[in-house]
Amino acid sequence: FSIPGVKKSFKIDFNEYDENTTFVGLKKLNLNNGFKDPTMLRAKLFLDFAGAYVPTIRAVHARVYVNGTYWGLYTAVEQVDKTFAQSRFGDDEDGNLFKGAASDDLTGPNSDFGSDLTWLDSDPTPYHDFYQLKTNEEEDDYSQLIEFIDILNNDGPVDFPTLLEPVFDVQNALAGLALNNLFVNLDAYNGSAHNYYVYDRDDSGRITHIHWDTNESFGRFLMFVSQGDDPLEMDPFWLPESSGPQSGGDQERPLMENLWANSNYSNDYLCYLQRMLNGGFDSTTMQARIDELADLIRTDVYADSNKMYSSSEFEQNLTADVQDGRDT
Repeated sequence: FSIPGVKKSFKIDFNEYDENTTFVGLKKLNLNNGFKDPTMLRAKLFLDFAGAYVPTIRAVHARVYVNGTYWGLYTAVEQVDKTFAQSRFGDDEDGNLFKGAASDDLTGPNSDFGSDLTWLDSDPTPYHDFYQLKTNEEEDDYSQLIEFIDILNNDGPVDFPTLLEPVFDVQNALAGLALNNLFVNLDAYNGSAHNYYVYDRDDSGRITHIHWDTNESFGRFLMFVSQGDDPLEMDPFWLPESSGPQSGGDQERPLMENLWANSNYSNDYLCYLQRMLNGGFDSTTMQARIDELADLIRTDVYADSNKMYSSSEFEQNLTADVQDGRDT
């Protein structure tokens, strides 16, 4: 919302005045404005690919009109909410859904980067600062989340899988971490430690990771990448680092570090990467998909007078870097 111009993102609540109102089965829909993405393809490419491996939100391009005036090309993105949970995991789902995002009460340039799943306390109070409960808010029950974080951080290697797997979908998380690494989607748990959800499923009793806000994939967010690291050749076991005078040094990411410390889990993680590399994440296949989507949206991109990047930057960024101030 801080960008100049009128092309802001929108969230439409179809059920604001009648809780039973839906649109194509959705109660909420996000219209994203292409922030930090000259191609307007990054989120769609990531989510379409991820859907073959993990439960994920859907995205589609949309021409948006306001009072009959073409406002621009947007990405319509499904909301992660109870409707999403019921559509993916069963009609009776009513579990607790947490967003990895800082409380509105926290301030500061990096206040939103603390949802790293580190152990804080058995008291739920400090978790309210970094995990927002989005369902069953009146009960305000953080107990399942705290149990999972406790096991993730505090149990020894011998008992770790036995205790973790009944409360957490490990394979889903390994696939999700692999996707973030492969797409260099670092404004996520892998890097910034936010922009994700965890949902406590009623059907299995296990917490499941869900991706969110993937518009900065393909290396658009590099805040925690050290100067010597090439994002085009990111190590499979890359971990984020802080730099600068205010840096806190290495960043804790127990979901990555502690899973990878188990040889079976680290092997499974590498196998997911292998499957993805052999399953369409190669230059030829991805470029064909990029070209297909670019052809689909090109006319509407050019007609979008409110977009944040030029039509020439759209074309350039399909195959090459674009400089955006100090960023690439």
